[in-house]
Amino acid sequence: MIRSWLRSILVSCIAIMPIGFIFEIISDLQKKKFRQNPKNKDQFISSGLWTWSQHPNYFGEIVLWTGIAIIAAPVLAGWQLVTLISPVFVFFLLTRVSGVRLLDIGAKERWGENHDYLTYIAKTPVLFLNPFLSLVSVNFFCVISRCNDE
Repeated sequence: MIRSWLRSILVSCIAIMPIGFIFEIISDLQKKKFRQNPKNKDQFISSGLWTWSQHPNYFGEIVLWTGIAIIAAPVLAGWQLVTLISPVFVFFLLTRVSGVRLLDIGAKERWGENHDYLTYIAKTPVLFLNPFLSLVSVNFFCVISRCNDE
């Protein structure tokens, strides 16, 4: 009974890790593509996954490490269980030490007077995705095609 329950959790979590990895890759590629376009110089990205979150790449990173921790949990014992703190540690680093905190400070200095930016940060979740914000207009795979802001 317990083995089948653990197997179900493992199978579910095996899906979590690649989902996080895919979100991280796609959002990083979308930002890279956005930055390469000269029209976007001194602009902030708000297309693709960036319409769902201000930091979808960090969301993906946290989901990735959460999936890894849950996959590893059934085989850990004793002091090895301490490794399960990794998703919490990654979340803490990305939201409180570097990542989100530093980028938000720089963005507010750069675009703090920009009405579009102020609207974007007011309506868009900082980290966790909200795909219902603009479900129809988001082109999830704008890495492959043209993004709205390009």
